[in-house]
Amino acid sequence: MVKIKDEYKISEAAEFLGISADTIRYYDNQKILCPRKDEATNYRYYTWGDLLSIEEILRLKRISFPLQQIGHIVNEYTLDEVLDAFQKHEQDLEKQLDELTKARRMLRHYIRTYEEFLRNEGQIRVEMSPVFICGKVDREVNRVFEDFQKLTSHQIPMFTVFAPVEDVQDHEELPYHEYLDKVRNREESYITIVDEEGLVESGLVVENSEIEMIPPQLCIHLMRKVAYKEERFSTMEILSYAREHDLKVAGKIMVRFLGHSKRKGSEEDYYEMYLPVKKKQE
Repeated sequence: MVKIKDEYKISEAAEFLGISADTIRYYDNQKILCPRKDEATNYRYYTWGDLLSIEEILRLKRISFPLQQIGHIVNEYTLDEVLDAFQKHEQDLEKQLDELTKARRMLRHYIRTYEEFLRNEGQIRVEMSPVFICGKVDREVNRVFEDFQKLTSHQIPMFTVFAPVEDVQDHEELPYHEYLDKVRNREESYITIVDEEGLVESGLVVENSEIEMIPPQLCIHLMRKVAYKEERFSTMEILSYAREHDLKVAGKIMVRFLGHSKRKGSEEDYYEMYLPVKKKQE
């Protein structure tokens, strides 16, 4: 163990502090430390005060201070200025914490979405749809996203298209990427979220004139993945299911794009479809 003394070689300082000599050299090169240099041997010697400065640098780095500001704190600031720097840094950390909390909420939403997709991909179910909140893409997509950010930080809005079933059927012979070219610039392109937080009941949606609400309705629901070049976008399986179960189409098909990936040169979309239906005897 290195004893407390007046001066230390860099190897002794590194051993005493439990860090590498390269780390100390880096602080030297950044002009945060100014050790005594022996011109004859070119050795650097560190005082007890230098070691305390390095220990303070390490503490400040642990609480995410930028190195340049650490240099000012260690070498220039008065105590009042140090306290002011600490208070401002706390405010910055609070903002970062808020942003990280929002990012974590959205990440959890992504995780739930992908877990549900993996559990249910390819399964056709008849169920009541959730309440959807929609923003029409009749301007820059980012502006529509900003509208949703005013409503929630708990989930990520999804790009969505609505189309009459007849229109989709007319283009079923097209490869998927060609079908997308026809529908994604239509007037019925939206950004959507599921109202998991009671936003409609809170009145926030009514206050925002750019946002619409779709109430729950009986739907055929299907999650699917499709390759851009190799496959076609088909509604035949859910339409066949509707016929086989005496269900009548009662609205436009809704396609929400949940994700996109490129693997080994093949592009894939992950989406879910909601087709409103009602029983034929109704």
